Amino acid sequence: MRRETRSQAKLRVLQESWHPQAVTSFKEGLGSVLRQWTALELAVHHQWGGFSSSEKAENLEKELLELFVSPDKVYKDDVALVLEDYLDVNFYTVCEDGSTEEVGDILCTMFRQCCEGDFTLVHNSLAREYVRHEHEVLQQSQGLCEDGDVDDNEDIDPNNIESLNSVIADRIQSIEEEVEEEIKIEPIEVENTTTTDVAIGMQNVEDGWETVQRGKNANSKKKSYRI
Repeated sequence: MRRETRSQAKLRVLQESWHPQAVTSFKEGLGSVLRQWTALELAVHHQWGGFSSSEKAENLEKELLELFVSPDKVYKDDVALVLEDYLDVNFYTVCEDGSTEEVGDILCTMFRQCCEGDFTLVHNSLAREYVRHEHEVLQQSQGLCEDGDVDDNEDIDPNNIESLNSVIADRIQSIEEEVEEEIKIEPIEVENTTTTDVAIGMQNVEDGWETVQRGKNANSKKKSYRI
């Protein structure tokens, strides 16, 4: 029988101290945070990483998960460096708005809480993502945009949020039941959302996206993201 290495033993001891659903729930929250991160969202939407941009975004999620599920403690600066390098190498994008540090802070806090059995940040992120999706659908159905496209610069109407509360709660519970039937999600009052609800880099496009740097080679152009 192959002998367990010191690193493997350390990881095994750590995992034994984690909540049984820590990794599964954190993976859900990690994906939600990345999908709401404006820098990555637009990089994928505009295919700055080529036709495989969506796949590259999924690989980033896997890479971050492996980083957290390791014997070594992960700090927000470690996560920020991974995000910056990944955007630069895979999407030819430089992030200058400080959102990599914000994402790193949120993910580190979320992972720590998940290990302790607290899934609040995961629930809040999923709720915010669902509200955003419902808002876009609502805009399209009401014809709020003349060209039929969703206007990301529109603020969410508080009245619409209230009308979606019951739907949101049901949807989030459905998502979490697939992850762990024992996790019970309380109805989320979206209007009380705070800065810990993963409002990461969600500023309007008109407030900050600008192409400020291009390489000589069209294939190596870089885009700088700033607010």
